[in-house]
Amino acid sequence: MIKIHVKPHINGLSDHDAQLICLQNGMVGLQQYAPKRKTRIINEKTIKHFQMLLNDETCDTVYKATCVNEMYNSFQTTLIRHFEASFLVT
Repeated sequence: MIKIHVKPHINGLSDHDAQLICLQNGMVGLQQYAPKRKTRIINEKTIKHFQMLLNDETCDTVYKATCVNEMYNSFQTTLIRHFEASFLVT
């Protein structure tokens, strides 16, 4: 018998919490290969670069948007662009 438990995981990153699923006594098939693990380079230098990019951002597209959804999407696009430019994947 497989037991399944779902628990909320409060990560503090946003107002949306993650969910964890725990499977007990389940049979899991073996993988032929191990998936590659990707990590981001986060250190004092990359954090300062991220802060510099955010500081230089004017946010004109955010403030010129006509509705809240456009404002949020514009802000999120800018934030993700700077995040990915600062914290490279290895």
